[in-house]
Amino acid sequence: MTIRYTWIRRGLVICLLLLGAEQIWGHVYEYVFARQFAVVEPGKIYRGAWQKDWPMRRIVSDYKIRTILAL
Repeated sequence: MTIRYTWIRRGLVICLLLLGAEQIWGHVYEYVFARQFAVVEPGKIYRGAWQKDWPMRRIVSDYKIRTILAL
């Protein structure tokens, strides 16, 4: 193979690896980290966006939340 094809192949492999890493990070980020969660009144009222199971369990455990109101 010529040097040109070697560089093209390396470039394609790097692009595919970056695309795969971006896709994996997008899914992991959504399932691990809480989204738009904030304290309104400490110990009383918290607000946040719709959460996946794992972040929601962690929030409920960390802040000792007993009641969740979904509007």
